[in-house]
Amino acid sequence: MFDIGKTSLSVFAAFCAFLSFSLDAAADDSWQLEAYRLYEAGSYVGAAEFALQYPTSSAKSFAARSYLTQVTSIEPRSRRMEIIGKAQTAAEAALQLNPENVEALVQKAIAIGLEGADMGALEAFSAGLAHQVRDTLEAALVIDPNDPWALSTLGGWHMEVVRRGGSIGQLIYGANRQQGIDYLERALFNAPNSIPVRQRYAALLIAANDTALHDRAAQILNRAKIIMPRSQYDKATLQDCLELEAPLLRGDTKEAVRVAVAQLQD
Repeated sequence: MFDIGKTSLSVFAAFCAFLSFSLDAAADDSWQLEAYRLYEAGSYVGAAEFALQYPTSSAKSFAARSYLTQVTSIEPRSRRMEIIGKAQTAAEAALQLNPENVEALVQKAIAIGLEGADMGALEAFSAGLAHQVRDTLEAALVIDPNDPWALSTLGGWHMEVVRRGGSIGQLIYGANRQQGIDYLERALFNAPNSIPVRQRYAALLIAANDTALHDRAAQILNRAKIIMPRSQYDKATLQDCLELEAPLLRGDTKEAVRVAVAQLQD
């Protein structure tokens, strides 16, 4: 059996750094300036704790995002579940205040996926975590069909379940590679200047180990080089883009696939 927990981790890790807010009606969003400053400086827990002081759905969904970035970027495995739990609590609090907060739904899906990454394959399967992730993201897209973060994450879910699970993953979970690509193209259309969207999409295309997809991956990565990074995470992700592009440019398909798979597993 393939490890759906590890699949969930590799799909969702890079998406925790996306910055997008769903604003509450008449909400006090005065917290954003300081929260952004802390986040962009790499103080993810500090940004989360600052945002949690404010009783708005957007503040709490941002806190969830910040906690999850801490998990995927910095946090040692021994403390991961504690921080993931805080992220889940923040996402649920955001949804209680605004059930149509798309960002909160995306963060909830990411947290579920990361939770599954620390379980065994059978335990994660029995808990139905992969289905929960997909259902949560699809609910987000019902609210906003053009949300790039929901599109990106769901596209990655389809691509990785197919890559890791093959026909079994397609049968059990309803994953489809072309559907994943379609979601990712829509995400890129809606967020063309997002370095993480480009890095993750390119890595997914290359990791699929189908050379027919590599030209598109090269186009995506080439554009990433002229986008100005907005945060420490963007800078690190841009470096990932350069590492992905290098073997493609020299025609080393085997090395390109190796680098892509390694990035998806980080």
